[in-house]
This record gives sequence, C-alpha cells and structure tokens, in this order.
Amino acid sequence: LFGFELCRALLASDSLFVQLGANFLEKLFGNAELSQRRFEVFSACAIITVSKVHQFAKAADKPVFWTRLAALTHAGVLANGLGHLPDSQGFLKWSTSNFWPQYFWGGLADRRISPKWRSEWIIPRYLFAEVLGRANNAIFMLEEHQRPSSWISSLEAANQKLAADGMSVATSFPGPFDDFRSLAENLNLEELFAIVELKLGAAKRVSEVDGFNALTYATVPTAAIVSNVELIFERRVEAPFENMQLELAELRLGAHFTLVGKSVRTANAVIDRCKFLIFHKYGVDHMTDLLAVMIEACAGHEQTAAYRVALSEIATWLTYAFDDAEKLSELNSVFDLLTSHDHKLLPAFAKPKALLRTKL
Repeated sequence: LFGFELCRALLASDSLFVQLGANFLEKLFGNAELSQRRFEVFSACAIITVSKVHQFAKAADKPVFWTRLAALTHAGVLANGLGHLPDSQGFLKWSTSNFWPQYFWGGLADRRISPKWRSEWIIPRYLFAEVLGRANNAIFMLEEHQRPSSWISSLEAANQKLAADGMSVATSFPGPFDDFRSLAENLNLEELFAIVELKLGAAKRVSEVDGFNALTYATVPTAAIVSNVELIFERRVEAPFENMQLELAELRLGAHFTLVGKSVRTANAVIDRCKFLIFHKYGVDHMTDLLAVMIEACAGHEQTAAYRVALSEIATWLTYAFDDAEKLSELNSVFDLLTSHDHKLLPAFAKPKALLRTKL
C-alpha cells in the first residue's frame, strides 16, 4: 500500500510509476483468495502481538501509540513471513480462541487515549476496507484527468466487492494510528450533518437514522448532533425492552459516540440503560457485553480521576448485582485483564476486587 501511495505522489515525475502503481494494486486486490489469506494472517498476528506486547516488551507504562506501533509493525513482519500459510483461517481461529479476551479488554482499557479506532476493526474484512480506503484516498488526490485508467479499474473491482459485502462505509473509518492526528479535516460532510441533524430531531433511536453510523465512526459530530443524541439516550434509559441484539447494537453505537462527541451526558445515559437491563434481568445472560459497553462509555470522561471513579462505581455495582459464582468469576477475570493491561487502573478496581473475594 505504501508503495502505491509513493507511486501516486511521484506520478508526475515519471510515467513509469503508472505501471508500478498498477502492479502494487494487483498485488493488493488482484487475487482475492491470496489477499484474504494475507489479511487473515496479519489479523491473527496482530491479535497476538497487541495482547502480549505489554508483557514481553515490559511496556506497561509506555504510551499507547508506541505499544501499538511496535505490536502492529511486528505483526506485519510476521505476516510477510507467514503470508502463504495454507490454513490461514485456522490460524486466525486459533489466535482469537487463545488471545482475543486479552486483546479485546486491553483495547477497552485504551479507549480514553484512543477513542476513534475500535480494536474489533483488526479483523480481515475491516482491514480490507481500510487498505482500500487508503488506496481510494490516494487516487482521489489526483485530478480526474491525471488518474491512470489501470488504477481506476483495479479499484472499481475492489470497491464493488466491498459494496456487495455491505462494507463500503468502513473505507472511511479511522485506522489504528488516526487517533494520534486530526480526524476528518478534509471531509466535506456538511450535507450529511444537516440531514442527520434533521432526522435525529424526530428519532426515538439513533439506529433509525440513516447515516448516523457513518457519521459516528468516520468523523466528529457537531454540537447540535451531540445535543440530539444526548436527548435520545436519556429518554431511552427506562424504555420498554425489545430484544438484546438491537439493544447492544444501539448501546455500542452510543458508547462510541460518547467518546468522539465528548458527551458525558450520553455516557451516563448509556450506562444507566445497561444497569436497567441488568437490574430487570433482561441483560443477565449478556453481562460481559453490557460491561464492555459501560467501560467504553466511562472513557467519555476526559478527566482521569472522573474516569477511574466511574469505572470503580460500575465494577462495584455489578459485583453487588450478582451472587452467581460463575458470573462473579467472569467479572473477576475481566477486572484482572483490565488491570494487567493498565496498572494505573488497579486503584479503581481495588474495592470491587475486595468485594469479589468475600463473595466467591
């Protein structure tokens, strides 16, 4: 991909970069099966390296950017060497079976520092969308008459495949390092903002509004949109339960919006809705899913002290809410994963951990 981006940058200096760029695109997108295997291997390696970098690099106190760069660079080196594995799917399945919990909860612990990129986007279909999005962006930096036809045809085929999978919007999602630079500076989304703003004013759920998903994941919302979203989630705190799949989708979207919109009101409403579902037994079988949503929503607190207080309150509330040994053991495992990833969270979980010891 970097090679193609260089070809785009140097295209005006030598026409030979047209063919070289076409070769890079062919390698990226020409062979769908080989490309899929490469993404599967990289995904598997990334899950392992990200989950283990703190332990083996003694990087518990290092910045998120540093550890992520080290882990993903190492994953890239491994993927280059293992790219032709015959059973890349099996390797990815093994990786997620053994390392996903540590990877996932560690990613949640980093959400305050890294609010835009979601760690779940490391899976192959999102990696494909990110690579294609960057290639699209590279070619769109050229004037229309400057774009080589061979490049356009290669990208058209890849974009059609992504559209058929319903993943086109993911090409505009942030990448793992976009959290450390300005987001959406060059996006012209005023028209989308206006449409979403209008629809949110009459919506009962954010999931009813076309374009809200793209707006939440791809850019920074306006103050008017933040205000409308706050009202929607506050009105839904004690709304009648429908089904858990819909609830979780809505709450995850709200938690992410909390971070990009810097809205503590939305965070509190999302957390209160999760508690409502657990208290009324609707969410008992989805305790860890709802806990993940609440932890993510807590990251909407910009002040470190407020963030840790919110985490402690949620963890303590959940510990009191359950008496079942299996559920309490699950909570204990999650608390251990969070604090092993970020030792600074140990004080926040001291009280709930002590309470757990009395109940187990």
